[in-house]
Amino acid sequence: MITNIVAYLTETTNMTQTDIASKLKNSDDNKTGVSQALVSKWNRGEKIPKNHERELLMMADLYWELELEDDEIPFGNLVESRWNIIVKSEKNQEDWYNFFTDMLAPKKFSNKHSEYKDSDFVKFVRECIFSLNEAGFVVPENPESISNKNNSRFFNLLRRWMHRVTILQYWCYGSIPHSPMKDSRYTELYDNLPRIALAQVIIKKDLPEKSDRALFENYVQDMTQFVDSLIRNYLFWDSMNEGFFGDDDFNELLIQRNKESKDTLTYSSPEDMTTEIENIHDQFLSYAERKIMDRLNANEKLIQELHQKIDLLINQNDDSDGIPF
Repeated sequence: MITNIVAYLTETTNMTQTDIASKLKNSDDNKTGVSQALVSKWNRGEKIPKNHERELLMMADLYWELELEDDEIPFGNLVESRWNIIVKSEKNQEDWYNFFTDMLAPKKFSNKHSEYKDSDFVKFVRECIFSLNEAGFVVPENPESISNKNNSRFFNLLRRWMHRVTILQYWCYGSIPHSPMKDSRYTELYDNLPRIALAQVIIKKDLPEKSDRALFENYVQDMTQFVDSLIRNYLFWDSMNEGFFGDDDFNELLIQRNKESKDTLTYSSPEDMTTEIENIHDQFLSYAERKIMDRLNANEKLIQELHQKIDLLINQNDDSDGIPF
């Protein structure tokens, strides 16, 4: 899916980059027109100034005003051509906001301060859609096509995803140290929780046929590297601050991966069965869950050893004098 506004204009209209450049306002001398080289840079991914991005959206007939109940963040900061290209209309936009609100129910979205604000929720929904696009999904213009009946696999993925996002948000706010002042490390983690959660819950089977499998692989790999780097950063900080984190703080929540599962399991011998079960154990359980299973297995082993000792004592007593103990 094309999400660059310059590429979108040249693809869907008869305008060339030169035509586009000639129609833009030049803020330096209040004249019409910018250089074609500048438009070309935007087409290659260079950041577009918000005033020009708004003009480009108007050329594509994809611009509409955004009304928010709180005005903490200036409207200009929420102009995002990628979003408008994907949803195509203000109605579709509102439908997506309502869709994610329902997906999060009965929980409610919380920002990094554990509060709800319209502007933060708008950015959250947009980042979720961008994450799907980055992961290789062809995102529909309107969520009506995503329903339990029409596209149950995609619908269930989104349900799992939003559930995971909620867990990570509550964990992050309650467990990660952050000051009332700006904390870039905490903000970076919190803002990326939707992307981390998607990488955790998504599997290849969730991808529709038209999805980009290479983008999916790259997305998961990139998020894995991001999480690993972030954890090392926090653990280095932790080593300088007398061990704030427990053993499972990051492992249980951030190093949880869904992997492809086998449709059927076949066993040829008890030894093969044990190996297969151990592989399943390692593949699907989180670090904290594996530790719990290890403790349960250790307790079971101790109980077996205790039973053996009791049997041995009973046999020894029977062989000695026949007097029960």
